[in-house]
Amino acid sequence: MSSPVEKPATVLQAAISAVPNIGSVEVVNGCGIPGAATAVTDFLREHRFDVKSSGNAESWNYPKTVIVARVKDETTAKKLCAALHTERLVLMRTESDIFDASVIIGKDYGELIK
Repeated sequence: MSSPVEKPATVLQAAISAVPNIGSVEVVNGCGIPGAATAVTDFLREHRFDVKSSGNAESWNYPKTVIVARVKDETTAKKLCAALHTERLVLMRTESDIFDASVIIGKDYGELIK
C-alpha cells in the first residue's frame, strides 16, 4: 500500500505559512504592566513576525499602543498595524536603526492581542 501524495497546493501553502513576515521588530513595554512585552511578543511571533528584542520602554506613560516605522520601507510597520488592529503609526526614521519597526505597548494591549 502506497502513502498518499500531498497535493502541490498543500505543500506550497505549508511553505508559505512557515515563512516569517519580512523585517525585524522590537517590542517595548510602555505601559508598566508586568508581562505585557512577553504577551505581545508571543502574539506577534504566533503571527510570524520576527521579534528580535523585547523589554521596557524609556517611560510607562503610553495609554495606547503605537507602531513606529524605523526605516523608509514601512511594510513591516503596516503589517504590525494590521495584526494589532491599530492605525497608530508613527514615522521615526534614522540611518542607524537596527529594527524595521518598534511596538511601544500601551495600556490597551490586551484588547489588541485577543
